[in-house]
Amino acid sequence: MNIQRMMQKKDIVSGTCIVVFSVFIFFSTFGIKHLTVSRIGSAFVPRLVAIGLFLVGGTILINGVRNKNDLSEASEQPNRPKRAVFTTFLSILFYVSSIELLGFLISNTIYLILQFSILIPKEKQKIPVIISVAILLSSLIYGIFVYGFQLYLPTGLLG
Repeated sequence: MNIQRMMQKKDIVSGTCIVVFSVFIFFSTFGIKHLTVSRIGSAFVPRLVAIGLFLVGGTILINGVRNKNDLSEASEQPNRPKRAVFTTFLSILFYVSSIELLGFLISNTIYLILQFSILIPKEKQKIPVIISVAILLSSLIYGIFVYGFQLYLPTGLLG
């Protein structure tokens, strides 16, 4: 079996797994208690993530099925370095473990800086831009959730 066919099967299997997992997550969110007086409750973000996962998994699945005869696209995809995947996993672990202590704004800013430095090639990295974008995005997300959706995020050291 050649590499393109293996990649196609991996796309079909991984797309199917992601779709099934997203459906499971979506239906699991109905067990989350509504803790706010707002119309948007605690289950909003998990449902949003489940819908996003469903769309991504569906796209992977559809591409895997479509590329059954045209396998040239699979050979064009770059191989992701294992180091980037591992460091991304470590960044997520840091984020999850530090959000209560440091708060959303600080943890999210640090996570975004780490993730940008992992994903952006070293020769294209501009540290002041990365830090500015991370602070801006974290502040924007915080403002949307706290003031727009009236959902409270951990404040940590800033609280």
